[in-house]
Amino acid sequence: MLFRSRPLRNDVIFKKKESILSTESGILLHNPVEPDKAVTVAVGPNVTQISVGDIFIADWSKSTQLNDLYYKISEQHIFLVYGNIN
Repeated sequence: MLFRSRPLRNDVIFKKKESILSTESGILLHNPVEPDKAVTVAVGPNVTQISVGDIFIADWSKSTQLNDLYYKISEQHIFLVYGNIN
């Protein structure tokens, strides 16, 4: 599913990236040690520090859920960028 809207100002649209562990028997578990990460899918025209495809960590309490898959956050609430997944 592609995100077809265009964010405004310094807004960033993202999908959450699940941190999953697999046991030896194949059971999938949420990894409580690793922080929640997200992947950027669209950026507003005033965004300067992050690009589409970057993985990042932010103050998730400042984000807004747009639908079942996508969220929005202002660039100022992103505090760590890992780099691009491509």
